[in-house]
Amino acid sequence: MVVSTICKKVLVFVLLGLGGCMSAFADDSPCTMPNGSLSSTQCKEEKLKTLEKELDAGYQEALEKLPSSSKWDTRETKGQLERAQRAWRVYRDENCGYVGGLQGGSSRWVTTFADDCAIEETERRIDFLNLYLEAVDGVHKVY
Repeated sequence: MVVSTICKKVLVFVLLGLGGCMSAFADDSPCTMPNGSLSSTQCKEEKLKTLEKELDAGYQEALEKLPSSSKWDTRETKGQLERAQRAWRVYRDENCGYVGGLQGGSSRWVTTFADDCAIEETERRIDFLNLYLEAVDGVHKVY
């Protein structure tokens, strides 16, 4: 039971560490318009809005499951997740803006690459929170 809990914690942190977004290529979106077109940009913005709603729901659920305080580890509290989520959003926005600029081209292409990156990063964060939600019950039952 303790080994399983440790494995779950390690898995969560490994997935969190996989956040690099240097390959902002085509995504698996239903957006079938050519990349860089206005329709494609609008579609990606809608996809990102949908992902943001899913992310926020998972984040709220995770907050509900976390204690306000912990005598064992302050990193396992609501406050820590709130700080981590704020930091993650800054990271995503700044990193994806940078990635868009690196991929380059016209302003529309920069936006396209930045949107691809933001979608990819948001999907990763959703996966991270989902894994956390699966593991959190077992993690906190150990204590």
